[in-house]
Amino acid sequence: MSPAALLWIALGGAAGSVLRALAAWLIPAGRLPWGTMVVNVVGSFIIGCLIARLPQHGELHLRAHAFW
Repeated sequence: MSPAALLWIALGGAAGSVLRALAAWLIPAGRLPWGTMVVNVVGSFIIGCLIARLPQHGELHLRAHAFW
């Protein structure tokens, strides 16, 4: 795995972590961490839609796939 791919993976992970933290702060948690669950479900749906629309080959595909 290239260093560039690791950077894209790290950036995507950081974005997800920040969104989960913001959602947990905005959405009060009862017995379940609702903010984290909402971000994970909605984020997974959006990521699936975006990856399905990516070109199947090329440098953009590799970078975007690593990020998402």
